[in-house]
Formats: sequence, structure tokens, C-alpha cells
Amino acid sequence: MVEAMHWISRLTTVTMEIVLPGLLGHWLDRRWGTGFLALVGFGLGLVCGMQHLLSMTRMADGKPMTGASVTESDETTGNVEETQQ
Repeated sequence: MVEAMHWISRLTTVTMEIVLPGLLGHWLDRRWGTGFLALVGFGLGLVCGMQHLLSMTRMADGKPMTGASVTESDETTGNVEETQQ
């Protein structure tokens, strides 16, 4: 139950990361009379939210969040191989 609540909290955070920049852009569009800031806000929010979601799922899988390559060892044979993420 506790793990489910943690994931609900995480997903709510990601949802807010996606939606709030777009709403801020919409508010600025109405205030300044522009017509593109809502789209920019939703685009940036989508990119940031997806990046955060991917990093959370990598952490949950036990994989590191940074680095272009990771050295993994095969426990059965003891071989070490480098994989691209």
C-alpha cells in the first residue's frame, strides 16, 4: 500500500510538471496578448515531465540515472559487458 502511494505521488508530480508550465504560458498569453507561450509551456513541460518519469523508472529498476554507458556483469559467467542506454 505504501509503495502504491509513493507511485501515485510521483505520477501526480510528473503530471503537474507537464501541465503547470502550459497553464502558466496560457496565462501569460492572455496577459501579454501573445499566442504561442502556452504551446511552448506545454512542450517544455512534456519534455521535462517525460525525462523525470524515465529517471524515476530507471531508479525503480535499480539502474543508474546518469552516464551514456553502464558496465554490467553477467552473474552466471562473470563476463563484463558494456551497454549503451
